[in-house]
Amino acid sequence: LLGKNLVVPHFGFEVPVLTDELVDMEKGSGIVMCCTFGDTVDKEWQRKHNLPIKEAFNNAGRMNEIAGEFAGMKIIQARQAIIEKLKEEDLLIKQDNLTHAVSTHERCGTPIEIVVKKQWFIDVLSHKDELLKAGYDLSWHPETMRARYINWVENLQWNWCISRQRFYGVPFPVWYCKNCGKPMFADEQDLPVDPCVSSPKHACECGSTEFEPERDVMDTWATSSLTPQISTDIVTGEGLSDKMVPMSLRPNAHDNIRVWDFYTIVKSLYHFGKLPWKDLMISGYVTSPDGSKLSKKSGNNKNSPQDILAQYSADVTRYWANSLSLGKDTAFSLIPFDSGKKLVNKIWNASKFVLSFLVGYEYKKVDLLPVDKWIIEEYKALYASFIKHLDNYEICLGLNELERFFWNFCDNYIEIVKRRLYNPDVFGKAGQESGQMACYLVLLGMLKLFSPFLPHITEEIYQAYYAQKEKQPSIHVSSYLNLGEVCDKNLLHNGEVLTQIVSDIRGYKSENKISLKTIISSLEITLPAEDIDFIKASEQDLKGVGGINQITYLVGDYNLKFGEIVPENN
Repeated sequence: LLGKNLVVPHFGFEVPVLTDELVDMEKGSGIVMCCTFGDTVDKEWQRKHNLPIKEAFNNAGRMNEIAGEFAGMKIIQARQAIIEKLKEEDLLIKQDNLTHAVSTHERCGTPIEIVVKKQWFIDVLSHKDELLKAGYDLSWHPETMRARYINWVENLQWNWCISRQRFYGVPFPVWYCKNCGKPMFADEQDLPVDPCVSSPKHACECGSTEFEPERDVMDTWATSSLTPQISTDIVTGEGLSDKMVPMSLRPNAHDNIRVWDFYTIVKSLYHFGKLPWKDLMISGYVTSPDGSKLSKKSGNNKNSPQDILAQYSADVTRYWANSLSLGKDTAFSLIPFDSGKKLVNKIWNASKFVLSFLVGYEYKKVDLLPVDKWIIEEYKALYASFIKHLDNYEICLGLNELERFFWNFCDNYIEIVKRRLYNPDVFGKAGQESGQMACYLVLLGMLKLFSPFLPHITEEIYQAYYAQKEKQPSIHVSSYLNLGEVCDKNLLHNGEVLTQIVSDIRGYKSENKISLKTIISSLEITLPAEDIDFIKASEQDLKGVGGINQITYLVGDYNLKFGEIVPENN
């Protein structure tokens, strides 16, 4: 059949039989009909083989005169009517149910039909190398998202169509001469101009004063791609200085890489020869259990935002949002909300407990006891790591580390020092003041670090105690608490050893089904030589939290040997 013409049934016009490497040999004979246009491959074939374009329907979606007796029908109606006509003319040999991959509108699901229209374009294909370089010059968070941008640019096949045939949108300030068809552009000083409302101030070069307005409006991305320029004062240009552009950050989800991000880069490079921002922070989607993106349109989530806020609070909802991993889709679950609720309650109760020891306390520097030095060093290590994560926009990692530190503070440090804070007559005034100083600083520091994630509960606690002492009207206008840049790694290690001993004492009592308050007559601790001094210096606190009467020390590999359980009446 190659080189011959085939006659289209019923309509009678001829089409040539051609070959092309894009033909799928797995489908039927390997011969295909090129419809102008059925899909994007048809567009390539029409251009490549210089085929005539047959537009069979009008702007209203109804068949036109080329369809003969089917003119005026909707496309779906015409398909059904043509099948019946083929049957009447005994031209229909066989009918099968087939499944086709058809492009549809993302909202209503209607199959898309391709038509030929004059459009406005911005040239991007000539600048692919420049646009690729921009992708490598930007800092991506996470780094893996850069590949999506690079793949998009490398595979561009068309220039950027910026015109749309709809009513709402930013108009093109252009008219066309009715006599010669030449476009007439509005003067820059007159912008913005709606050509459907205003007329050109000058006659066309041909002398005509009659014009047809451009009725297309701009693509959404043609205007939103100007957000850096708009936000830095595009009118005066003062905001486009090197101080303001490139801006620091563009945050958006991964679906916007190929549109909002790409087109913003295009416009910034074309207009100003510079990148629009330094960093991109790319989030993922929140999905339903089946992996589809949560949306109001699809109704694939039974938990409305209003219900969640009412049940869990704004702070807990914010905690959930900040616990999502950067760049990754996350299936929606209420489990993180339950964890956030537990955390908020614990922050309230732990703060209330700690502040009960600080009633009437005025901050002053004192010589700290070893356990108090340790928690300060732990906070310094947390602070350094927390700031590093936030500098890299890894918000959830910063929150995770902060939360781990908080639970360690509650479960270990407070349990170890609370007897010293309760009983200065027994443990000494210096011991109480050391604990008060550490508690004051570390609780304040934690509240400040938690404040972006849990703004309401932290502000409530801050106002109840710290506002007057720190002389700042709100925790949200205060700085983070930096207690030092360098951590004592030996102290951090010593603290780990101490908390391990406390944990093992608790474990021993639990295994023997005795109360944590039960007194044990003696404890023999075997430790490496370098760990003994810290534990000895913390012995008073260790005896208090462990309920130990007497402690002895041996040098060697870590081991605990427990003495007899002291009866309660003794």
